[in-house]
Amino acid sequence: MPRIKNVNGVDIPFTQEEEDARDVEEAKWKAEKPMNDWLNSMNESDNSLIPRWGEDMIDRDGIEDLPQALIDKYNSKKSLRSTNPKE
Repeated sequence: MPRIKNVNGVDIPFTQEEEDARDVEEAKWKAEKPMNDWLNSMNESDNSLIPRWGEDMIDRDGIEDLPQALIDKYNSKKSLRSTNPKE
């Protein structure tokens, strides 16, 4: 089904050039979706699990002497980080 645009209240079909440009935009969005979804998950984990700076400190200092709840959050964050679609 051809795409349409509304110009001054009138529905007008896309030109072939507009169809092609939209196809390219949609393909780019689809290709970037896994990374964007992962980045959103990482941003959410910065707020709900451990912020990145906290993760970096634990990476530096280790998990010894940390409460189990913090170790569990750290492990969840590292597990999520390992799902990076670029790696």
